[in-house]
Amino acid sequence: MNQIITILVSATLVFSIFSNLEVPRGSEVKTEMIEVKEKLEDSDLSTLHEVYIVEDYLGYFFGDIDKKKLEQIERKLRLATQIYKKDEYASEQYLRLKSQAYQMIRSSGYDVPLHSLIDAAEVLKNDISKYEYELLVSLATRSTKEKNESHILVDVFIADIILKKFGLSANELLIQSASDGMQLALYNVKDGKIKRNNLDTVIDKNQKLVVEKEHQKMWDRIKEIIPSEYLSLIDRFEVSTDGIGKITAYVEGTDNNKWSISVDPNDILDENGDFTTQSIYTIIHESAHIISLNKGQMDSEKSDNSTYVVREGKLKKYAYLNVFYQIFWGHIVDSDIEESDEYKHMREFYKKHKDEFVTEYASTNPSEDLAESFAYFIIKPKPTGSLLKDKKILFFYEYPEFVHIRERMREVINNKK
Repeated sequence: MNQIITILVSATLVFSIFSNLEVPRGSEVKTEMIEVKEKLEDSDLSTLHEVYIVEDYLGYFFGDIDKKKLEQIERKLRLATQIYKKDEYASEQYLRLKSQAYQMIRSSGYDVPLHSLIDAAEVLKNDISKYEYELLVSLATRSTKEKNESHILVDVFIADIILKKFGLSANELLIQSASDGMQLALYNVKDGKIKRNNLDTVIDKNQKLVVEKEHQKMWDRIKEIIPSEYLSLIDRFEVSTDGIGKITAYVEGTDNNKWSISVDPNDILDENGDFTTQSIYTIIHESAHIISLNKGQMDSEKSDNSTYVVREGKLKKYAYLNVFYQIFWGHIVDSDIEESDEYKHMREFYKKHKDEFVTEYASTNPSEDLAESFAYFIIKPKPTGSLLKDKKILFFYEYPEFVHIRERMREVINNKK
């Protein structure tokens, strides 16, 4: 009986949402390119041989696209990136430019994953009803402004009603649209093995979802580096790119109190298809986040400011990051921490505390400081200095579990570079 009531309540809620949602009608739906008033820098208008090359960005070689069209695609992507950096979030204008560029690539016969709800609406325009199309566009537009988590969840639920029959996930599309990168493949992780996810950003054409050999090779290397007890906390492996020389890899929490790891093949692999030295360093750094921010390090009680609070929750008293924070960040005034967290004054902050951090990036916040110090702990000899940055590395030698992790990681790194 309770289940029936729940279903009825859910149905009523959805009906109410559909009824009250403002959906643009007919000509009100702007499918054309929004007028772009911002101008590209002159240095960005040069030839296709500059740093930002669309083929490098997407990881493809577009031999079937003529130079003029490729320049138009490249311009849209460059402009989208500039708008993204200027707005500091994924605006509607940014999403439309990205979709238009990808549509031009698809029209030339190349298979490019979807980037946003707007992109999905345009690609599926002939396969869905006019109302469904308008609804997706409306939800996409709202997603660029919506901050309320419960409202976002409802929007995802509504969009999924339209998208799931095509093997797409509204949540994945929203994740992609919030970044300047592009998802190339998504895998579920179970018992250390990866399996292609059927609900991602590629329309399901009932094809066999195979694991790409290059992706398997990258995952195998990650599996070697990250300790098994923490590798088991990863349930999502993403292959994505934001171009050459930008973000190599990152981790983030998932809805299952587990972790997702994303890698960029354009940055993580050398010309022989092997991990670069910097890539190995990055994976070690990211593993430190999993070690220090997993649910086992979090306190279930509500925050009372007795321990350090991070985005993932309130840390336990003896959590690695809380102890690290109390020892090494207690003397830094709150204003400094806030400035550093916002990246706005990181360089000045680093210069002010240069002897305290192993790298400039470590000065971003306590969590990144711990991760950078951990990476140095793994790859560098035991320090003999007395600077605070040396003491941060020595901090890990106080924990037998970290010493064991160091020995194992170094063995893996040295045996197979």
